[in-house]
Amino acid sequence: MWIADSDFQAPNEVIEALRKRLEHPCFGYPADEQSFNEAAAGWEQRRFGWEVKPEWVVYGGGVMPFIMLAIRAFSAPGDQVIIQSPVYPPFHDIVRNNGRQLITNSLIIRDNGSYEVDFIDLEEKLSQSRTKLLIMCNPHNPVMKSYTKDELKKIGDLCIKHGVFVVSDEVHGDMVFGGRSHIPFGSLGEKYADNSMVLINPSKTFNVSGFYIGAAVIPNKARREAVEVQIKNNKDYSRPIFSTTAFVAAYTKCDDYADEVKKYIESNAEFAVNFIRERLSPIRIGSVEATFLLWLDCKELHMEQT
Repeated sequence: MWIADSDFQAPNEVIEALRKRLEHPCFGYPADEQSFNEAAAGWEQRRFGWEVKPEWVVYGGGVMPFIMLAIRAFSAPGDQVIIQSPVYPPFHDIVRNNGRQLITNSLIIRDNGSYEVDFIDLEEKLSQSRTKLLIMCNPHNPVMKSYTKDELKKIGDLCIKHGVFVVSDEVHGDMVFGGRSHIPFGSLGEKYADNSMVLINPSKTFNVSGFYIGAAVIPNKARREAVEVQIKNNKDYSRPIFSTTAFVAAYTKCDDYADEVKKYIESNAEFAVNFIRERLSPIRIGSVEATFLLWLDCKELHMEQT
């Protein structure tokens, strides 16, 4: 229990695709870029109803590298970048380590333990002249939140109003529960797509984190080219053979696997929440709307921070 890995075996289709690629004795630079782009676009369309054009897809080494590239492409040293805490801890460091000011729009915890956006605070911080980026986590890790369409549109409208670009980390998009549907930020409409980049990878759903690969969906051509400039500046454009093989197999052949994993994890989450509420009453937990992580409110235990 050390990091966000699962204990599930990766899909047989991924393993078989890797095995087949190993049978080819040459391991030079891969030339096929289109299958990667089509795999990412197809997944978004089949699973979430977002019609993504393959040319919108950009290859990268994972979500965090893409966030770094976005910070460098769309802001200057000293500019402000907003995150919404509590959130995936590396979001904090990647902003500071790139010479930007970290601005926090803290989520509001409800009486039932779930979270909502503080829109008044968000707009105040978006309106500041040096604010250039909002880094979202959609669904929100670790607070188990699945954003509604109304919430996303309200965030999107405020960002457009104040000229702030949205970077949406959607790694947990396949793990949304309770009859809810994941809503990719770019699927909200053209104006939202033009002011955003959506980041995906198969690591969480298919337990292939060790391949370090991801895709950015960037519909706006100028924005996409700005990110590609940063990729070239960092010489980060090479595509590992086995990572891309796993990516394409996961996103083209493993829908059934994703369905079964989601069903299994939702059952585990229901069991865990019931146990915590019945047997560990000082600990509070909100509704598990998304992700395979549990966020526990342990304040009533009066433990010291370590």
